[in-house]
Amino acid sequence: MKDYKITFTGRKKICENTFSFYFSTGDSGYSYKPGQYAHFTLTGAKYNDIKGNSRPFSFAGSPHIKDKLIIAARVNSSVFVRNLCELNVGSEVFVSKPGGNLFKPDDTILPVVFIAGGTGITPVRSIIEFLIHKKSGRKIFLFYSNKSRNRTAFYDDFKNWSEANENFIFIPSVDSKETQNPGFEQGYINSAMLRKYLKELNGNHYILTGPDEMTDSIRNILLSENVNISDIRTDKLN
Repeated sequence: MKDYKITFTGRKKICENTFSFYFSTGDSGYSYKPGQYAHFTLTGAKYNDIKGNSRPFSFAGSPHIKDKLIIAARVNSSVFVRNLCELNVGSEVFVSKPGGNLFKPDDTILPVVFIAGGTGITPVRSIIEFLIHKKSGRKIFLFYSNKSRNRTAFYDDFKNWSEANENFIFIPSVDSKETQNPGFEQGYINSAMLRKYLKELNGNHYILTGPDEMTDSIRNILLSENVNISDIRTDKLN
């Protein structure tokens, strides 16, 4: 998996227990498509990881931004993430060739509806940033669900993009029964929430990312509403 050598340039806290990590590709010639992923391999890791020093991560940035890779991870019991959080700026990291075909830039001009949960937002951010940069004429909707507002990764990016682009509609939601969440929908994403913002459930291109339980549930909702299966893509199936 050690195909390209890149350099770690820094990290940033983007929400509760979640960080984005930045890398310079230098003169490696590395390139990828929006929504793809790759395996990242750490060298000289501080803590021994019995699962190895490589993990797959989706790119969170648009490929039009040269010499820069962005990934994101939530701090948990993972030794790999612990090593990533303590990586020194300037450290060498290896990244594999990109993989995945979650999104095809030459897809139809149907409105694209992203439904994401948790850190499943990373490939979605990559695609949306790409579409905004490209000045795509497609209508873009993002339904983004989290347990609480404080766990909504990249919230400021999506909020700013939606305010600057009339074709991008951002709909964040929280599962918990918090009361101080202006601008957030309450509860799980369901057909009623989708219908509140979409004129029709048919006639859209859907991309689902996040926990399997959530994407399976949304996929079943869409199919029960007679959405064509060919118009639904998930990070699990693609």
